[in-house]
Amino acid sequence: QKHLSMLLDGKFVTVVYKYLNKQGIILGRVFHGGQDVGLRMLEDGQVRVRDDPRLDPEILQKYYTAQSRSQHRQLGIWNQNAK
Repeated sequence: QKHLSMLLDGKFVTVVYKYLNKQGIILGRVFHGGQDVGLRMLEDGQVRVRDDPRLDPEILQKYYTAQSRSQHRQLGIWNQNAK
């Protein structure tokens, strides 16, 4: 949450959503300045990919690649020394 706040606090974002479920949860992507915020959070090791068949497979692959790289570099939640 701190990392996301650092990236977006007080800034305008664009939400491109594909699906809104009955509980009001949005499945989509958040952009700021043309950058995919979810991808950035994955690259920084701050979040995990949540697989969903409604996501674009190409985007999902980018997310998994970013997560794998952050795991390999032991960033954020993948840093064993921080626990």
